[in-house]
Amino acid sequence: MTAYRIQARVGGKYLETKLDAPTDKEALDKFVQLASEGKIEEEDTNFYKSNYTSITLEEIDVESAKSRDVKEASTPGA
Repeated sequence: MTAYRIQARVGGKYLETKLDAPTDKEALDKFVQLASEGKIEEEDTNFYKSNYTSITLEEIDVESAKSRDVKEASTPGA
């Protein structure tokens, strides 16, 4: 497993979480799932225009991630 930090800015909102996943695609899929379920806190931001959209994904050090709130992604049907 690899630990990831994912940030998104969309529609004037900022979302950020850390999670474990086998691949970056599974990490992004889990992020989308958590966001659509309302499990990632959305912060209003006035820094970017409401039509600005960006997503960043970065691998983070696994040992340092263990000491933080890291969620684990799983492959559906596995």
